[in-house]
Amino acid sequence: MATNIYPRGTTQWWRRSVRFVAVVNDPITIRMSLKTRCPREARARAGYLEMEMKTVETVIAEELRTRIAPDDMRAVYQTAFEATLDRYIVQQAATPFRAEAHAAINLAYARYFTLIASTPVPPEADEAFRQQLADSDLSPRDADALFVTVARHHGGSPIGHNHLASYLRAAGVKPTEDNLRAMSRVAAAAYRNACLAATEGLDLPNPEAEVWPLPGALRRLLDLPARAALAASSAEPTLPPQTTQATTPAPTATVTAPVVTAAVRSAGKIDVPLSTLAATCLQRKIDDREWREERRRDIDAVVNLFLAANGDLMLSEIDQQACSAMTALFPRLPSRYGHTREDIEGGMTAVIERGDALRAIWKRDPVAAERELVPTVGISDITHNKHVTWLSALFKFADANGYVTPDVDLGKLRRKVKGRKGGKRLPWAEADLRTLVSGPVWAGCKGLWNRLAPGDVVIHDGMYWGLPLVVCTGGRSEEPAGLMLVDIFEDAPVPYIHFRDNAYRLLKNGQSDRKVPISPALIRLGFLDHVRAMRELGHELLFPEFYNPKASMSFDHVFYDKVFEPLRDFHFPNGTSQKRGRKDVDVHSIRTRVASFWRDRKFDPGLRQYLLGHVPDGETAASYEEEPGLDLLLPLVTALGDLLPELPVMPLRLRPAEWQKFGSIRGRRAT
Repeated sequence: MATNIYPRGTTQWWRRSVRFVAVVNDPITIRMSLKTRCPREARARAGYLEMEMKTVETVIAEELRTRIAPDDMRAVYQTAFEATLDRYIVQQAATPFRAEAHAAINLAYARYFTLIASTPVPPEADEAFRQQLADSDLSPRDADALFVTVARHHGGSPIGHNHLASYLRAAGVKPTEDNLRAMSRVAAAAYRNACLAATEGLDLPNPEAEVWPLPGALRRLLDLPARAALAASSAEPTLPPQTTQATTPAPTATVTAPVVTAAVRSAGKIDVPLSTLAATCLQRKIDDREWREERRRDIDAVVNLFLAANGDLMLSEIDQQACSAMTALFPRLPSRYGHTREDIEGGMTAVIERGDALRAIWKRDPVAAERELVPTVGISDITHNKHVTWLSALFKFADANGYVTPDVDLGKLRRKVKGRKGGKRLPWAEADLRTLVSGPVWAGCKGLWNRLAPGDVVIHDGMYWGLPLVVCTGGRSEEPAGLMLVDIFEDAPVPYIHFRDNAYRLLKNGQSDRKVPISPALIRLGFLDHVRAMRELGHELLFPEFYNPKASMSFDHVFYDKVFEPLRDFHFPNGTSQKRGRKDVDVHSIRTRVASFWRDRKFDPGLRQYLLGHVPDGETAASYEEEPGLDLLLPLVTALGDLLPELPVMPLRLRPAEWQKFGSIRGRRAT
């Protein structure tokens, strides 16, 4: 209740987001002055408004019918078709130069939605489904595209739950679980036909003859016209559809280079667009746990750059000139892109246009541009080489798995990275690092949602333990942030943490698998008591609030957004003492400080490398030496306690039970 109260000047206000039947997509936010500055009185008045709001919502909910009539199904189909077609048209208009790529995606999804509408259980991208596709009349290219499309959704539905609920509300039907399940096939039929209609908007032939028909009962119920080519078909698709000449025409592929593709297929190679190869490679590598989930971001970046330069070429069409055209875009890119709303909605075209505009500003008056902190243009040599590396990884996957392998030499496109004095990364100053791990979070704050405001509450969670763990282990931020409790051995003679791959996150490389003693500084603060308390509550993760099950946010990103960045901005609003120009120290710079700290105190280099998760020097050490004992590692970890300030020991206080998970109160301003 109180979560909807916020100050505006000296007066308390109340707000609430509500959704009416007539407004299907966007909620309406109601804001009202409580006409008091007293928080207690504001809560009382807000409570009265909440009760009135619930009464209104109850009356509105009663207007929604529970039972579905045939007219409701037709209304849901029409709403879903129009909304989806509008969305597809807008997406296609953003990149009009990719008409053939859009048509290929539309065709794959039209087939996918046909399966959802026609089969008892939606398909899953497993080996059985792959084999059924191989045995069907689909061409290898089309079968591969459909498999990748299904795999992209990890067994979930491509039809958003909220979208489907909004279609039901628009028809005056209550979105119960049974109604949502019953209407899912109607929505799938609408999405299927929206894909086909979107392709017609590209001035390309309608591919409906290449897609299996909807079940006759569904077509008749929705009053959908059947094309002459499909009117005689009485068979409905199975999983996958086994089409024959007597029932449905066999789907044919739209090939941009038929001569090359035919030659390639005769040689037994699979020729697909680069985007299809990338999706297949990503799914296979992630499923085999060779790549972490966040690798998707790197692959998507290089594929989007290649497509912006060349379009979605078939593998047989990719040559040295096409790869060079991609790298020619690098100097035109803003140094930081893909994070603004305009970049996300406009795609790579909008990014390049913004980069060109910024470059014109710098060219016109570089002194003024620097003074006004205009964003810089052009990616670094390291990022340049990283993109080339991931493109090379895709081509290596193609070569190993029977796809056409482009005849290119990517090594010629790499840049030589110039060395810099003092290393590549700025280290934290010891005094600054102690300042970072201080303040209300450890001394006393106002509450769970006001961690940086002084108060008398200390909460032991990821924000409390996260930074001390990074400092006292020298680990990468995702290593302690994604720890499972089974990897913490608090009752061992030397309590230790085993950093290793787990069900929630992978480590960077094989050398990252290591055992690190738990620092006495953390034990003094009650870290082992925290671990035991989380075990008793039945948790698997040490910090469950860092795990987002519905998004691809990695542990290091959550840690940066929820812990590190707020603390750095709070303690160093103008930058730390190490700031150089626009660059300041970051999370990874803590490892730099830890490495330098151990070096300056003359600790054994081999022990330092082991604790940092680095490759030992020399083939002998890497292949034959055993792991160092915990008793040898303990002095190094104990010494890291000097990088922490003298923190007070506080009684253990965990998060409230309902917030021992990912998420925060909606509308709350970040502090």
